[in-house]
Amino acid sequence: MRRALPTALIAGGVVVGVLLLRRRLRIHRVHTILRSSHELYQTKQYEEALTAAKHAQTVALTEVGENSSAHLQTTMHLAAVHAAMRQNDLALATLDDCDAIIAARADGQLASIPVLHARAEVHEASRQIARAMHALESAREIRYESLGDNHLDFAFSCFNLAGLLVREASEALIMYDSARAQKLERAISLTLEASSVASKAHAPEEAEGFVLAMLELVVSSDKLADLKEAAPHIAKLREREKNFF
Repeated sequence: MRRALPTALIAGGVVVGVLLLRRRLRIHRVHTILRSSHELYQTKQYEEALTAAKHAQTVALTEVGENSSAHLQTTMHLAAVHAAMRQNDLALATLDDCDAIIAARADGQLASIPVLHARAEVHEASRQIARAMHALESAREIRYESLGDNHLDFAFSCFNLAGLLVREASEALIMYDSARAQKLERAISLTLEASSVASKAHAPEEAEGFVLAMLELVVSSDKLADLKEAAPHIAKLREREKNFF
């Protein structure tokens, strides 16, 4: 004969179920507002996207929780909207808030990678290349320590850093040829490392793509393609390219 469950236990289960339902509804509300802001962002209606982003963040904070993933997600999006509007100081301050949420959640170092990438983009847009470089170096180091040197994400970190180096060498109006060549040398070294890591990670398309993308960046740059000091480094890329054909 089955024993009846105590009334208190049944009541407690109902309360928990109601609380979970309410929380899901609050999260759904946040995501609905956030989706609206994303759509406005995609169509470059930035003022409207900003209003919706701030609303989503407020709802996430007050109704879901300060250290919730919803609050982190909405704060990251708010930083992106600020950056799109060239409000770089506000974007960086908002990314500081993201760091604080991640620290409180104790999610681990890998959780900070999107924030570091966002910081790099904001700094690069502000022409603060050294700070952008530092952010990407930190992301690469975290992935190396957390994932090892045979993981595809580490390969992408190498290539992200290489891309920034070659853009700086290509776009700087005033720079000695020797300095351009040094930056290109490291960019190519990082690209070859990214390609090798991708091969080890059984990602042949990415291994090839890194090399071809870097070659395209170099040969399309008037300041790099014909740079005498860069020729030996470009030759290394060409040599690796032969492996894919």
